[in-house]
Amino acid sequence: MSYLERAIKNGYANITGPEGKKKITYVSSDNHNENFEDPEERVRAEFWAELIYKYEYPVNRIKVEVTVPDRLPSDRADIVVFSDDDCKRPYAVVECKRGDVTDAEFNQAIEQGVGNATWVKLRAEYVVIIAGGTRRILDVTDKFGSYEREQNILADLPKAYGKPQEFRFYKGTENDIAPVTREELIAAIRKCHQTLWGGGRLSPPTAFGELCKLIFVKISDEQKPRMKGEPYQFQIKTHEPSSKLAERINALYDEQKTKDPEVFTESIKVDDRVLRTVVSHLESINLNKTDLDVKGVAFEQFMDGFFKGDFGQYFTPRPIIEFAVQMIQPEHDWDVLDPACGSGGFLLHALDYMRKQAGEYYDKGTVDYYNYWHDFAAKHLYGIEINDEIARVAKMNMIVHDDGHTNVISYDALDSIDKMHDHNRGFEKNKFDLILTNPPFGSTINNAEKPYLQRYELGNTYDAKGKKKPRKNQSSEILFIERIWEFLKPGTGKAAVVLPDGVLTNGSSKYVRDFILERFQLQAVISLPKDAFAHFGAGVNATIIFLRKLSHFEKKSTNRPYSPVFMAKPIYIGYDATGCETKEKQFPQIISKFNAFSNGEHITDDEQTGYLVPYSELDDRIDVDHYAPKFLKLKYQIEQSIFPISSIEEICISIKTGFAAGKQEQADSLPDDQRVPHLRPFSITSDGQLSFETQKFVPMAGLTSSDICTQGEVLFNNTNSIDWVGKSTVFDSNIKCATSNHITRLKLKEYVDPYYVAAFFNMLLRLGYWKFLCTNFNNQSGINIDTLKKVKIILPPLSVQLAYSKAMVKSQAHADRLRKQAEQEIAEAKNRFENGLLGGQQS
Repeated sequence: MSYLERAIKNGYANITGPEGKKKITYVSSDNHNENFEDPEERVRAEFWAELIYKYEYPVNRIKVEVTVPDRLPSDRADIVVFSDDDCKRPYAVVECKRGDVTDAEFNQAIEQGVGNATWVKLRAEYVVIIAGGTRRILDVTDKFGSYEREQNILADLPKAYGKPQEFRFYKGTENDIAPVTREELIAAIRKCHQTLWGGGRLSPPTAFGELCKLIFVKISDEQKPRMKGEPYQFQIKTHEPSSKLAERINALYDEQKTKDPEVFTESIKVDDRVLRTVVSHLESINLNKTDLDVKGVAFEQFMDGFFKGDFGQYFTPRPIIEFAVQMIQPEHDWDVLDPACGSGGFLLHALDYMRKQAGEYYDKGTVDYYNYWHDFAAKHLYGIEINDEIARVAKMNMIVHDDGHTNVISYDALDSIDKMHDHNRGFEKNKFDLILTNPPFGSTINNAEKPYLQRYELGNTYDAKGKKKPRKNQSSEILFIERIWEFLKPGTGKAAVVLPDGVLTNGSSKYVRDFILERFQLQAVISLPKDAFAHFGAGVNATIIFLRKLSHFEKKSTNRPYSPVFMAKPIYIGYDATGCETKEKQFPQIISKFNAFSNGEHITDDEQTGYLVPYSELDDRIDVDHYAPKFLKLKYQIEQSIFPISSIEEICISIKTGFAAGKQEQADSLPDDQRVPHLRPFSITSDGQLSFETQKFVPMAGLTSSDICTQGEVLFNNTNSIDWVGKSTVFDSNIKCATSNHITRLKLKEYVDPYYVAAFFNMLLRLGYWKFLCTNFNNQSGINIDTLKKVKIILPPLSVQLAYSKAMVKSQAHADRLRKQAEQEIAEAKNRFENGLLGGQQS
């Protein structure tokens, strides 16, 4: 029962009114009423009750909203504790603020409280300023000057008019530090960071680095052996200058740094008075006894916004991490690595998974329970992070979660493993049972800057004879694939890797997919929604692939009778584009289906929650769209046609794309005889018509005959938003035109009718076929020539083609007439409406 609940039970106060409109009545303070929904009022109510039961002041001597004597008595003190029953002699003045006030607002409250307590006003002995978990108690008696704000700081308000205690918190007593809620912890962390940042005193990342050090000291102090009744060191001491407090905190830090030099290598770099304020934010919190889930979510939520805004990086959202861990279900004796660990998300959730597993085997609180998960944390969790500051955050995050930081190192994960091994002997090739990672996307490794690039197979190109040539640069995520393979145990090592979709789909990345399929068994492919990382400001389309490293024997064998690949494309993953939690969650269904499949059970195909693709059907793409049930069904329907089947390449004389033309290359202002229309995606209507309604031009000078469209060519829109890739038309105009690089031109053989091909392409567009072949980049989708060449087309005899296309052209012409007629009727109706109201007159 809280102090306030006790006060209500004893009749000293009551709370009335419906939710959202609650009022509090301080019965013992002249039945004074206030709005209990006000956060500041809640702070006052809790401390008012604390004064009664914890500090043991008579309830009749505690008054709220006390008028301060002044020429204009409009100022009021939030709480005044009197030293007499007649309430004539103020003893302590209390100013209350909501928990999230800034340091400037808190300091202003100090001045307000001290001003009210001076001898010309209330003449009190003590001032208390309270804002949530942050407190400042000042001795304002004549022993100190009116401007003193440091030497007169007390650890706590005296109890029952007694003497001030040296410290506020003592282990194992009623004045012990206490665990807090998630909201309270987030508020405290945020206040600490704001204090350290100080509006620009330190850069936000540096401020967070210093906060990590101080949290490390705080946790270390809590864990330090001490007798019952012995004070903690991480707290304010009565009449102690900030310089002495800083000495004490630095001594604690240096002591722990000596024991664990891998965690922090630098000293604390915080101004003494700023340090005191941070201590005041944290001193009352027992971080070790605060629930692990509370700590995890609190730190994660704070870092979610902080890193996005200040480090310019994004980290893997919690639901995706949990999903990856639960899909693989790590074992207690597995060595687990994240080679791009960031703030430690994957490692922490692997640890949480093992802690829950320990709870299934042993009773919480027992030695066996502790040893089960703690042994995993200390001996089997490994992380690598290239950024020193973020590596420090990862270590701190692991410490907050009760260990597991020993094997987190700050290092370039793509550099020599031998050098890494010298740094920490736990890192070596062919060691790890599981790798969970979301490697950095889009970062380029340059051979001139990082000579290790050429040591990677994927850091070289190879000619037909197998002779290698070093690449000038390579994307980091591609090199991480090879590094993951090197780290995993042959035959049994597994990995869950987040990769950009382009690696799985783009023609230029085929050699990467070949590398994956030659060295791994592909076990599952889970596509993530396009907004999975949107709330971090990253618009990348990504997929999680689940892999098993092949043994040396398997790698050499050409016979690989593996189980089908499990694939899924969820729409609902537990949060939206803003990062807010949603009720719809498909990850649990996917995990359940994957487990059922892994146990040999039959599963029903569903594109969003799981379907199976025979391993033998894998080709040069490994993305989910390429093997979606709807797409495969369409392919099957085409292949089972009563008419012959051909590839697009087989029916074409030539296939070519147009050319790009930037603003400086356009010729909109040139005369007609010096320019030609430049056909673009908007030149093909949604119903497959060639349109000149909107035109762009390019200079005729410099164009060759091959740049000019010829009548009868099929124009295929190869790049657009995903819903419009594939719209097609026939170029049947007498106007000389060129096309942009977003248009593919198909010149057909004489036995193929272009109108039939365009109609076939537009049919595939309506059926959603092209979506499954698209690759995605820069918020655009596209189909390259190599992919288009392989598309199968039903090809009846020319006479049948002509009959179909003639019917389509006739229907289109009829539809155009009806559309024009409808437009004319609408225009006439508008005119009648206008004339009926205005009589044909316009003002």
